[in-house]
Amino acid sequence: ETFGSPVWDKKTNKIIGINGAVRDITKEKEISLALEKSEEKYKTISNLTSDYLSEVTYNNNGKVVTNWIAGSFKKITGYTIEEYKEAGDWLAHVYPDDMAMYKNALAKLKKNKKVNYQIRFHHKNGSVHWLNKSCSPIWDRINNRLTGIIGANSDITDEKQAQLVQEIQYNVANAIVREKNKHSLFKYLRNELSKILNTTNFYIAFYDEITGLLKADVDSDEKDEISSWPKEKSISGYVIQTRKKLHIYKEEILKLKEEGKLELVGTLPEVWLGVPLFEREKTVGVMVIQSYSNKNAFNRKSIELFEVIGNQISLYLERDKVKEDAQRLSRAIVQSPVSVVITNPDGEIEYVNPRFEKVSGYTFEEIFGQNPRILKSNEHDELFYKNLWDTILSGKDWKGEIRNQKKNGELYWENVIISPIQNESGILTHFVSIKEDVTER
Repeated sequence: ETFGSPVWDKKTNKIIGINGAVRDITKEKEISLALEKSEEKYKTISNLTSDYLSEVTYNNNGKVVTNWIAGSFKKITGYTIEEYKEAGDWLAHVYPDDMAMYKNALAKLKKNKKVNYQIRFHHKNGSVHWLNKSCSPIWDRINNRLTGIIGANSDITDEKQAQLVQEIQYNVANAIVREKNKHSLFKYLRNELSKILNTTNFYIAFYDEITGLLKADVDSDEKDEISSWPKEKSISGYVIQTRKKLHIYKEEILKLKEEGKLELVGTLPEVWLGVPLFEREKTVGVMVIQSYSNKNAFNRKSIELFEVIGNQISLYLERDKVKEDAQRLSRAIVQSPVSVVITNPDGEIEYVNPRFEKVSGYTFEEIFGQNPRILKSNEHDELFYKNLWDTILSGKDWKGEIRNQKKNGELYWENVIISPIQNESGILTHFVSIKEDVTER
């Protein structure tokens, strides 16, 4: 930098020389250029929307150095910057299952590409949070390599959990219809819940009233291997007895133990969450998740989701029970030694069992949609049939003997009971006829 002042001739009023000085400003210029570069970085940052901003660079050994962090960092992570660095910086807090996602993002940054991705991390209190990370590379154009990363980080835990809750509920509802057995359904539920909860320690157990034991159908635990245990004075048994959800901490469990209300089964957890499972209004089991290390493992939304999934399992158990009863009834009808005929309210045949086919000579395909009058033998007058219809249309059973005619024309006698079937609204939906061949008698 040069400085100059004129040497002036006052008589001629002209410049006759220059007094000058030169100063080396190399360091100041370097600082100025660095500030311009810094301003460029902040301009990049200003285009990113987030709750906290950060810059990291790589030192000569390739180690990541956090230069600065600004914004609501402590609010989002629970750490001060000093605590965060001591705890191992970012890599120490990435959720293990998402490490591949982080490495994929880093690979793109090393190609001088911007990235935007969502990833889970561990909060200081042990809970799992979601971040939306927008990152821009700091690029060394001379050496053509990544020298640092400017990042903008938004906490999207609430939005992500709400989205996952809907997704899990939808998937579980589909699985309840799709899965063929309880065991495979329960394993699928555990996998779905792992999207929002740590299901390392998870089980579903059912109560056997005869033995008084709870037996695990699905069991995953990092500490204990207990397949069955007494219901009496166990935490699971307490849930079955009270028929209510239970969210309980280690201190509360120990207090109940001291009071003699509980007996410990297995390793004592930091936090325990269980919901009852119902079948026809009866408590038949319990679904449980627990953590041995993190008392903040469950928040309000995850607890609500766990309870909803429990209710969905109960609906599945109810439906499965109805299905079992229906199958049992169906087998009884199919294998029955008497004929069974089901018609709609207009008297059109909708079902006949194998015994009917054998006695009458008509197959189901031949008789379907027909009126039972196809069996009419003309042995009974119109008053007989009018009395029959008046009785069943009034909602009462009709009992009597009828002489009918087989497909081959042979006459035979049947002892018949016809019952009207009504739905919950009292509307007539079907007639069921139970008929025994009494020709020999």
